[in-house]
Amino acid sequence: MPGKDFRFGISSNVQGVDLNQLLITHALSTYFMRIATDMPELDLLAGDIVLVDRALKPKKNDLVVVSQEDDPELKIIKFEKIDSQLQLWGVAEHVIRRLRV
Repeated sequence: MPGKDFRFGISSNVQGVDLNQLLITHALSTYFMRIATDMPELDLLAGDIVLVDRALKPKKNDLVVVSQEDDPELKIIKFEKIDSQLQLWGVAEHVIRRLRV
């Protein structure tokens, strides 16, 4: 039976979950960004909300937000090595996706 091994991580008697405590490590350096267009190569969909923490140092294969001097728009890429044309803006830590349309 599909989903047979699925277990909830929250007790049924919990009154609520504080998403700030659950998702945000550095409150002063965390930003929410909405993805504008599908990015299948990064497994992101238009409308996804990405939590970006500017205090984190990227690790290989992290999704990172970068800026380019001659382009006012921020971009999201997979981190390998930042070349001299890009500036690291922050590290994507979580994605919130709407499941029901």
